[in-house]
Amino acid sequence: PLTLFCQQCLAELDEIQDVGLQGEIYSYTLLYRNFDGSFRKDPQIIAFIKIADGGLIHRLEGLQIDQIRIGTLVAADIKPKEERIGSILDIHAFKPLD
Repeated sequence: PLTLFCQQCLAELDEIQDVGLQGEIYSYTLLYRNFDGSFRKDPQIIAFIKIADGGLIHRLEGLQIDQIRIGTLVAADIKPKEERIGSILDIHAFKPLD
């Protein structure tokens, strides 16, 4: 069995807490190459999205490079339920809140 714990206080966590789908851009970078090493036509934006006490790294869409600002609020664009497989790729990308 997997025991989950708080990384700040080490208390055991025994319930799931929904932190929602929104976060803010904490940092970002641009990818100029594909996985195979070939150059991309347009750079892909990858951002660290701060959510609650943590966050995750994922694609950022809906902003031009010169529009990206640290602290911009974004939300996960999730695939339809029937297309989800239970992985990080169920999130298509993060997009700015309207």
